[in-house]
Amino acid sequence: MWRFGARRGDVKEIDRNAPPRRGVALFVEIFAREWWELFKLNLLMVLFALPVVTIPAMLAATTRITTTMIRDENHYLWRDFWESFRREFWRATLVGWIFGATVALGVAAIVVYARATTEEPLFVLAVVVSLFGTILLLLMATHSFTLMMLTGLPIPRLLGTACLMTMAGFVPGLAALLLCATVWLVHVAAYPVSIFIPATFGFSFCALVMTFQSQRALIRYQSLAHGAAGAGSIV
Repeated sequence: MWRFGARRGDVKEIDRNAPPRRGVALFVEIFAREWWELFKLNLLMVLFALPVVTIPAMLAATTRITTTMIRDENHYLWRDFWESFRREFWRATLVGWIFGATVALGVAAIVVYARATTEEPLFVLAVVVSLFGTILLLLMATHSFTLMMLTGLPIPRLLGTACLMTMAGFVPGLAALLLCATVWLVHVAAYPVSIFIPATFGFSFCALVMTFQSQRALIRYQSLAHGAAGAGSIV
């Protein structure tokens, strides 16, 4: 079986007998296939994030592109990015600032309680609870943007489904967040040698990681909610 490769018109041969890749192996395959597109996407992300207020819409448009990468579908980077940015601007902005405000409150709580532990060690429990809640909010935000690109759900139902997805895929989601945090810790620790990270793949790589785990969480949630037969009903 032959097919045309996405975006470049090249022809690729697909081995029907090859076992489907899963997990890390599948992600590595996607990154190897899309590395040049990720480089260009990273530049778009930086450019569209500069006004700050456009960050939520930029994240929605980025999720649109990373979703097509993961599903190995044809896409035209600039056209699809700009189309999603314009179409989802207000909805993405509302969702983005809701999560931005709540995550900021979570981080502030972590800082306040961490300082309080110097006088009262019992505040360590409050730090743990605040950290856990902030992680949940970050994962919910990722799932919300993925659902926004894959479905036409109204915002209340979108947020509810994102919450259930977070519960269904918490451990893989936590692993994805830790991987992204590691990338940026390496950048900070190795600066200025690591200056190439944000300039090349830092943002787009993390976006691909989070979208990948989000789609896995969606499949997991659907499987739990509707049984194995309904696992692919949305994606």
